[in-house]
Amino acid sequence: MFERREHWHAACVFPALFLAILFSGACLNAAEHGEAHLKVSNIRIEPIHQGKNSVLMDVENSTATGQELAAAIQTLSPHYGRGLGWGTTFFETINAHTTKSVRFVFKLNGPLTDDSWVRLRFYNPPARTDLDFKAFFLERKWFAKDLAHAETAPDDWGAAPSEDRDRSESVLDGLQSALRAKDYDRAWTFFSKDYRDVEYFGRIDAFKKNMEGAIPNSYFSWEREALLAMRPETAGKRGAALLLKAHAGGESWVFILSGGEGGNLAVDGIEGFTPRTVLQADWQERLLPTMKARRSDHLDIFYGSGSTAEKEIETIVAQRERGFALISEFLGVTGRERLRLVFFEDGRTKQYETGHQGMGWAFGNTMVEVYNAEEKLDPFHEMVHILAGPIGDPPAAFKEGLAVFLSERLGAQALAHLGGGRLTIGQRVSQIRQAGPWIGLEELLTYPDIGPDESRPEISYPEAASFVEFLIRQYGKDKFLEAYRTLKSPASKDDVERNARKLAGIFGRTVRQLEADWKAGL
Repeated sequence: MFERREHWHAACVFPALFLAILFSGACLNAAEHGEAHLKVSNIRIEPIHQGKNSVLMDVENSTATGQELAAAIQTLSPHYGRGLGWGTTFFETINAHTTKSVRFVFKLNGPLTDDSWVRLRFYNPPARTDLDFKAFFLERKWFAKDLAHAETAPDDWGAAPSEDRDRSESVLDGLQSALRAKDYDRAWTFFSKDYRDVEYFGRIDAFKKNMEGAIPNSYFSWEREALLAMRPETAGKRGAALLLKAHAGGESWVFILSGGEGGNLAVDGIEGFTPRTVLQADWQERLLPTMKARRSDHLDIFYGSGSTAEKEIETIVAQRERGFALISEFLGVTGRERLRLVFFEDGRTKQYETGHQGMGWAFGNTMVEVYNAEEKLDPFHEMVHILAGPIGDPPAAFKEGLAVFLSERLGAQALAHLGGGRLTIGQRVSQIRQAGPWIGLEELLTYPDIGPDESRPEISYPEAASFVEFLIRQYGKDKFLEAYRTLKSPASKDDVERNARKLAGIFGRTVRQLEADWKAGL
């Protein structure tokens, strides 16, 4: 998407035909980086709407050798789902001493709002396999409020002649037949080039992954089983395009059909489905009313019918209520509002429905976990985080260390999913000391989070828990909680230094002295 530059000319005066389409301040958004042997001019975005759009431009190559143009296009619909973007890079070869008119398509996923935007970056790489994304020679960005919006022709249902309806239904039938047989190469032929580019970036492998439900590929488009369920309802027209409305259950989709390869009718757009990633944005409102629920003294627990959690629900309630009471007592917190606990039978379903990858996570007062006969999270770790949240926001060594320490105190295998297997905190830390490498306390206290690869979680989790255990044993719970309230998650070197001074003030020992005392007692 980026490129080298010798000189480029981005015209600020455009043909009158496109004047209403262009952002009058677009030239102010241009950015120049490096050298380029191409000139891009007369950029014009056709009137925009939700879905597929197009941008046209002229590209001049005045050199004696062919040049590669790379156009990186990104869009964002900030209020659609959690904010849904789109982006890819298109390539075009510009022959020597040639000016070429070029067209690319792009997608605006959500309904247009003033702050929906599209950005183009242009590059002139030596080869398509040698693209430096820091070397763009021209950047342009437009907000939807500054672009002309398309006036879409009204749908005229029932207007299509019977032969056009038959042709439209034949396309859907052929597509469904190929998908049913998992003949994705044949299914690919039922889409226009524009549709292939805008939905799957022109890559049949991306299409195949989506059809097989590969996560996250399947988040952004329709799903194979949903399309296979569609049954034709009525045909119509939208301008020059044919329309075919189909339905299944409570859903109604519109297939937009226009010229494909060899003049054949092809799918140029599909409207009516909601991408999985948008559904994930309100997964609680959508899913929880459909799940079974168990209310206990402090928790609202949700689980699927026939799930492992349903079969073991009374054990779960007893275990979690015990944890709630003991953690609250340790922290000295009372009056906490109710907690929500949501169980999924397997990790794939959890990720598919919520968009979150992994065994579980916590946010606000909600815990989400995978729970089945083979896989069960530590039942107390995330509860510690939620109940301790109002107390303070210290470095990760304190937050994660406390969660692992209390979980083990409550009888859980606290390191089972954190790289320590069935070992206790003490056993794992001894193993780390003997085998190395050890993370020094000064470094450990700089981590705002433990879990990312750079934090070396298989070492930092048990070390943090061991350090917390040392502070509580050596100085008492009240001193530890004073530190928990006082220290702040580090966002800068100043924060780290400030935390070190506060630690010394609370415990009367420097960070290095605390580490020496801690290691001596292991």
